[in-house]
Amino acid sequence: MRSSIPQFLENLTRNLLCGGILALIVVSKNACALTYDREKVKSAMENAALVAEIEVEQLAHEPDAKFGVRFRATSRLLSVIRTADRDSTLRAGDRIVIAGLGGELASTGVYLTGFPRPHQGKQYRVVLNPGAVAGEFTVVGFENGFKPLGSARAYSRNRTDGSNGDGTGPFLYWDDSFFPIPYYISASTFGRHADFLLAIDTALNTWRKVDSTRYEFLPMGCTEGSGTGNDGLNQIVFISRGWELDPLAIAVTRNYYISGNSARTGLIMDSDILLNGQAYNFTTTNAPGSHDVQNILTHETGHLMGLGHEIDPIDTDASMYAWAGPNEVNKRNLHPNDVAAIREAYGGTGNRFPGDIATTNCALGKGGSCLVVHGKPAPGPRGWALAAGLLVTILGLGRWYQRRRITSAS
Repeated sequence: MRSSIPQFLENLTRNLLCGGILALIVVSKNACALTYDREKVKSAMENAALVAEIEVEQLAHEPDAKFGVRFRATSRLLSVIRTADRDSTLRAGDRIVIAGLGGELASTGVYLTGFPRPHQGKQYRVVLNPGAVAGEFTVVGFENGFKPLGSARAYSRNRTDGSNGDGTGPFLYWDDSFFPIPYYISASTFGRHADFLLAIDTALNTWRKVDSTRYEFLPMGCTEGSGTGNDGLNQIVFISRGWELDPLAIAVTRNYYISGNSARTGLIMDSDILLNGQAYNFTTTNAPGSHDVQNILTHETGHLMGLGHEIDPIDTDASMYAWAGPNEVNKRNLHPNDVAAIREAYGGTGNRFPGDIATTNCALGKGGSCLVVHGKPAPGPRGWALAAGLLVTILGLGRWYQRRRITSAS
């Protein structure tokens, strides 16, 4: 039997947000999908050190302090297609080690959409460069540099055992008992980009407006930190320095999910969207040479929901098309393949908040707590105090119950 606790929390939160009686104060907390730049990725792949066909013989995973899980795939070379080093001694039959981010440890998986997902016993065509560790290689071109041999993706949805649906394992998904899906803005990283908030809201609202679907998003305002681990906070983070993922990535969405043989394998527990403000400029005003925030966030929201990249027959205007260029706006609007994928994943009739959701009252750059207002104007001081107390209780109970339920389910 389904407990009444989450329903109570949902109803109370919905009343606070949508009934117009109170607004919410989000208490400050200190605590990776992907869009490619076509020309930069193409150039990197053309200049890679090694192009080969491999078979993964052994796959090992280890914890990674920043990105959850790291893999090492010991692989046998089936053929060497091209090498940039004329003196290379690599030949068919040799073993190499390919290292990267993502994978599964115990009952938790980490999926950085668009990054390679090697699986033991499978064969791939790979594009590689020497890694930072002697004797290891890293993939060039993300999923474009790690293509399965003899198989093709059947769905533009991510699976637990393959990039963008080429495997046979469960799809990544959000359980409807977790709707509405809460999300936060990292105030400490967006402090100088308050103009981005409306574009973020608009991107999420684009997916909300697909009819015959049952999910909903819940804007929770700001966090003061920029932590992006498996902390139960679905954060949108702008990284202007210290980007530690592939510098060719414009943006990355990382999903933590239940792995193993649980009845809930594939259930997303936490999802964070990271914008690469170190290598790329972003704009809401069509500034020359910059990436449109709404364009990129619409694409990344699809990844947050478990969708992969556009599949054949490819619609290059689709929101989930992997490539993006400066000043492009194609991804702002959903196209037939985008709509078909999200309806397949979350088909049904769901409740929606009246009107668009918004986090634009988040007090970026002003210090103190951040605000979320949905519906009517904010209350006076006594209302704020009551709202703060209630929200602390709600969030504490909600996170405790969610963790307890996920743990028991897996």
